[in-house]
Amino acid sequence: MKDNYSLEWLTIFYTSFLIFGSCAKSDLTTNNQQVPVSISIITDELDNRDQNYRSSQKIVGSQTDPWQLLRGNNESISLGGGYFIAAEIIPEKLTHNRADYEYLHTARSSMIKEPIKRFIKFRLVVYDTSGDYVRDKIYTINSHGAVEPDDRESLTLDRGVYSFVAYSYNTTVAPIEDLSSTNIDHILSINTASYPQFMLFRSGAIHIGPSNDNNLNIAFKYMFSPMRVTIDATPTNGYLIGGVGGTRLSSGRAIALISLASGNIVYDGESTSSVLTFSSNQQQVITSNTVWMANNISDASLQIGSLRVGSVTRATPIVLNNIPIQPGVGYHIRLRVVPSDRYEVIDGQEAALIDGRYWMRRNVGVSRTIDPDLPDENGSFQLLFGNYYQWGKQEIRATPLTGAEASESEQWSTPALNGSWYSETDNGGKIVENDPCPAGWRVPTSKEFYDLINQTTQLVTDNKGTNWNASVTNVYTAKVFRSKRDKNVVLTFPTAGAYQPGDRMLIERGSIGFYWTSTEQSDNENSVRMRFTINNDANIGAGRSNRPYAFPVRCTRAVY
Repeated sequence: MKDNYSLEWLTIFYTSFLIFGSCAKSDLTTNNQQVPVSISIITDELDNRDQNYRSSQKIVGSQTDPWQLLRGNNESISLGGGYFIAAEIIPEKLTHNRADYEYLHTARSSMIKEPIKRFIKFRLVVYDTSGDYVRDKIYTINSHGAVEPDDRESLTLDRGVYSFVAYSYNTTVAPIEDLSSTNIDHILSINTASYPQFMLFRSGAIHIGPSNDNNLNIAFKYMFSPMRVTIDATPTNGYLIGGVGGTRLSSGRAIALISLASGNIVYDGESTSSVLTFSSNQQQVITSNTVWMANNISDASLQIGSLRVGSVTRATPIVLNNIPIQPGVGYHIRLRVVPSDRYEVIDGQEAALIDGRYWMRRNVGVSRTIDPDLPDENGSFQLLFGNYYQWGKQEIRATPLTGAEASESEQWSTPALNGSWYSETDNGGKIVENDPCPAGWRVPTSKEFYDLINQTTQLVTDNKGTNWNASVTNVYTAKVFRSKRDKNVVLTFPTAGAYQPGDRMLIERGSIGFYWTSTEQSDNENSVRMRFTINNDANIGAGRSNRPYAFPVRCTRAVY
């Protein structure tokens, strides 16, 4: 009985051993079986790190900066002629955030968000857990986003853990490097001029299981930086970009040494620069072609040979320094052409800043409640005429409502002496006891009026009123001086005519505009005035024995 009991247990043990051994052998066989790995492309992307451009560089030569709110967020560069370039550099994200997807997933269809749909080739390299080369294959992506191996054979691997590296030139040319004798620490040497859109994918360690649902989802990352430039003249409110000189970005590097294991890049070779071109002019916004820069620096530079906006030209190069370039980050350099001309209120007076000088928007004597640029409901500019003054004097000789003949006064026959309205040493040029302008303002010099004429247009198409014939009752015309930098900034000069000495009669109302300057002729009889008619201009000149005439006054002041 005892022997039978021992034999029975021995039989059970032996049978169990055979079953266990059979199972172990089966697992070992499965571990050596190769399983297919499907390859799909999720997308191609640029790094979307938050890279805001900051510059504290102060540009020498700029006048009082009217755009101080832009300071600290970008760089402001004097363009000359009353323009500034406000530069901002915007990092651009090409597609999806890397956190939006995984590289290996069983639900392949749910992972394809925006596949590459253009004909390019790439190489996929497989490394084992020791970093040793296993195999590599060339794949082609067609225009529909389908990925096919060039040898028509699916990728199969033994069950285990692998690291996958894929890279592409982003062209129809298959990568030429022979990696069969390399390991994952291999360094690729890439000619950045030949392959500027080089893309890389690194999976990290991935477990390939025994099922048939091993899908490798590749998201290529661009390793270099696409860059483009937009010049935006919309702040000028209508002036067009007429021409852009030679434009160049620097500096990149000729060779990029890329680690397959980490993706880190070491740059080598000579410095390079890229030429940007703008396809069209005579628009308010123009954008260059995209160039690819290979480097990791914070002091790249952009140089624009020349720039013309409206009638203003900057003939010397515009240079923007301290531009960041980080690998795989795209940049959009936006240059806004910002006019310094604008409207302001100075000590309660509405003013226009044109070419760095303030001008009152109304003549002396006009109520601040009246719109400085529009006639009344009857089309009349009469209330915008203001008072009439003899040169060098503060007393009012006539008002807008005086009529055809001014009142009598001995002052009509007594011309003011030289130095009555301007001094180079006192009060910023103002002779306080004689000047009719408000505190802080003065009668402009002939040069200041001449500069205003040159920095504005006085076009017939901007004229107010169509009948420019002289008449005491013609109160319906005015000349518009429009800024050459900002089309919305204007000064309106009513055609108020003048009162002449002797008979004190009103002349040339509605036909000719006369405005005093503080500039005198040396003979104590003549002084310089600004004059305009219906034509496309205005001019500066001196009449004969004209100081006793009474003209309107428009005041100016410097920017303090």
